[in-house]
Amino acid sequence: MIRYLQRRLVSTVIVLFGVSVLVFLVLHLIPGDPVTLALGQSGASGQDIERLRKQLGLDQPLYVQYWNFVSHAVRGDFGRSIVSRRPVGTLIREQLPATFQLTLAGMTIAIALGMTLGVFAAMRPHSLVDSAIMIVATLGVAVPGFWFALLLIYTFAVHWHIFPAAGGGSARALVLPAVTLGISASAVIARLTRSSMLETLRQEYIVTARAKGLTERVVVFSH
Repeated sequence: MIRYLQRRLVSTVIVLFGVSVLVFLVLHLIPGDPVTLALGQSGASGQDIERLRKQLGLDQPLYVQYWNFVSHAVRGDFGRSIVSRRPVGTLIREQLPATFQLTLAGMTIAIALGMTLGVFAAMRPHSLVDSAIMIVATLGVAVPGFWFALLLIYTFAVHWHIFPAAGGGSARALVLPAVTLGISASAVIARLTRSSMLETLRQEYIVTARAKGLTERVVVFSH
């Protein structure tokens, strides 16, 4: 057990290191100058640009910049936003409640819909219902989430005006993004539930329950 935890800890450290290097390099490979963006595209003198570049540490070698980036991130200091000039950590904390709310709503939809579809598909294996559910589940995995989100926005926000296209703070504004997150995850859960249910329905205690004369509803939802 201890060796397993040690291996997991080492692998976690390696993954975190790789992710930090990747994020750091991507930020430097993106076209554009953050200093120019912070000061505006025009009206900033060369002295202002150099002063801010030195203040942000962008005049130092890449390995020094990376060390500063990691050492500050470990302490929870992610610097300041170029746009708002506010601490990034504060901006993240302000959005955490909405993130948790959206995550919980998306997980609820995914679990409820995925398990329901998976159970109904397993109750009628190789039937028309099973085939239809599996086709829908396959499409749910294959269709990109952003495309499905745009389709929901166009249908329910632009065309029918049922839900808002953007914003937050209300249950109606949470529906479309929660459904977008939940649908793709529910497709995976439906496939897993179906395969697990089919395996379970072949177990001996299920055969015994059916032999006792229990109804299919009791067998499936109780046993």
